[in-house]
Amino acid sequence: MNHFGFLVEDVESLRPVLGAAGASKVEARPAGRSFTDWRIHDPEGNPIDLSARGYNTIPAEQLRKEAENGAMCEVRRLVLLSERPSELATFYQKVFGMEAIDESAKKVVLTDGVMRLVIMNLNPNPRTGLYCYGVKANSDWNQKLQETKLLVSSGPDWVDEGKQQFHLRDPEGNLMTVFGIN
Repeated sequence: MNHFGFLVEDVESLRPVLGAAGASKVEARPAGRSFTDWRIHDPEGNPIDLSARGYNTIPAEQLRKEAENGAMCEVRRLVLLSERPSELATFYQKVFGMEAIDESAKKVVLTDGVMRLVIMNLNPNPRTGLYCYGVKANSDWNQKLQETKLLVSSGPDWVDEGKQQFHLRDPEGNLMTVFGIN
C-alpha cells in the first residue's frame, strides 16, 4: 500500500483549504487517468489521491455479484502511524470534514460516516505512514481464514474496546485487520 484516496465534490475548490491545512505536492495527475484527478500529500507526507469522478473501476454489477457471493469484503478502516496523531487528525478534519469519534494522547479515530481513519502512535515503533487496512468480519470469515492457511494473530481491537481483531498479511504482504468480532 502506498496511498489512499477521497472522493470529493470539487477538487479545484479544495486547493486553498489544502494549502492552509498543510498539504504539500498538490499536483494534477497526468491526463488519461480513469479516476484520479489530483495527488496531494498530507502534512506528514502520506500520498492521497483526490477524485471528483469516483473510483468505480469495476462495473457496479460485478461488484454486486462479488459482494453477494462473499468474494469481497469492504475496507472500512485505514490506519496511519504518526508521532503526533492529534496534529495529523486536524488536517483530515479541516480538509475532508471528518469527525473525531475517539481521541487520546496516542490515538485519534476519525469518521466520515462510513469509513474510519485511525491515526496512532505505536511508540517506540519508529515507522510512520500508511500502516494497514481493515475489513469487517462477515459470517464466514473464520472458515475463509482457516482455508487460506495464512498466519493469523489476534489482539484487542484498536477502535472498539472489549472486542478482538485479527491480524494477517494479504498476498502482497500488506497488514490487514479483520474486526467486528464479538
